[in-house]
Amino acid sequence: MPKDQTGAISREVAVMDKISCPNKESENGQIGNWAKYSPKMLKQKKFSALTPYSRGKGNQTSDNLEQWAAAKELVELSRKEYIQKEQEFKLKAMKEKHELETQIMRDKAALELEVIKQNTK
Repeated sequence: MPKDQTGAISREVAVMDKISCPNKESENGQIGNWAKYSPKMLKQKKFSALTPYSRGKGNQTSDNLEQWAAAKELVELSRKEYIQKEQEFKLKAMKEKHELETQIMRDKAALELEVIKQNTK
């Protein structure tokens, strides 16, 4: 190993030896104990780069949310309008189809009556 790496490794080991670990004897002969720590003391702080308010972008997040909500509302209103127009179009088409079918049935019945009248003469 190069000299730099061995020196760095020995420094890391020295630092690790100084850190007290629970249930491990230290240089003084004392054993570390978790009993003196509370959960509040062991809790780590949030990484500041991940919190939006630490970067000063808290308002931007709420603005983006408001813009998204407004866009979603517009999309839903237009979708509702198009569904309503589609239903009106389908209803109109069904009425026209029904009227044409009844007209065809009337014409057919009138022709059948004419044929029967001509056959009876």
